[in-house]
This record gives sequence, structure tokens and C-alpha cells, in this order.
Amino acid sequence: ASYSDKNAGVEAEAAKGILQNHAYSVLMAVEVHGFKLLKVRNPWGKGEWTGDWSDNSEMWTEHPEVRAELEANPNADFTLETDGTFSMTFE
Repeated sequence: ASYSDKNAGVEAEAAKGILQNHAYSVLMAVEVHGFKLLKVRNPWGKGEWTGDWSDNSEMWTEHPEVRAELEANPNADFTLETDGTFSMTFE
């Protein structure tokens, strides 16, 4: 997956931590308690989404059942560490 803007500089930062003209890996897509979430990885291992469902998002404390289900899923490899992987919603 990537976010591209032909008018942006090489890998310029866009809104909420996503880099323009930069590729990301989608590691998982899952629906948990009505929330459609992607697990995404920045191959550089740094620079992460800072919006809803990011590592420091309040969504994790507002919806602890989502976090609990992902933590219980061994395939999710769930973490809220700053490691280049992050969660975000999709439609």
C-alpha cells in the first residue's frame, strides 16, 4: 500500500504521520467488535500513523475489548510499541 501525491517532495510527511510517496506493507485486515482494522508496517521500522487506533490512540482505552481480542490472537502479533507497525481503520 502507498500514499502518493505527485506534487509532494520525495517521501514528504502527510497528515498524522503517514509519508507521501512511501510504500507500506499491509500485514493484516480484521474486523473486531465492528471496527475494521488494518495492521500496517513501515519497512523503515520508524514513522507511524498518529490518528485513531495508532499506538498512542485513546481508542485502545475506550474500546478495551478490541485490544483484548487482538492480544489473544496469536496471528495478530499485537503490540503498541513504536516499532514501525501500527493499526488504522479501513472502509
